[in-house]
Amino acid sequence: MTLEDDLECFVIPRTLGENEEGKEIQGYISRFGPYVRIGKKFFSLPKDLGTLDVELDQVLELYRERREKYVGVRDFRTAWNNLRC
Repeated sequence: MTLEDDLECFVIPRTLGENEEGKEIQGYISRFGPYVRIGKKFFSLPKDLGTLDVELDQVLELYRERREKYVGVRDFRTAWNNLRC
């Protein structure tokens, strides 16, 4: 590896690839910790994973778990807002 190759590893935002829908996945670091952007959606990474050492397959698995965990939240909010009107 050359110095340029080494420095390329520390470029933020780090492009990890694309998901099944073709949305770009990028890793970032903020003052609150590492996070990932998939398309226009953002989510935090666990404390043991960093933006520089996370891999695409790990991010996709975490994203699937998050979507399954919170799938009912959006439906509940929609139903609640419809009841209030």
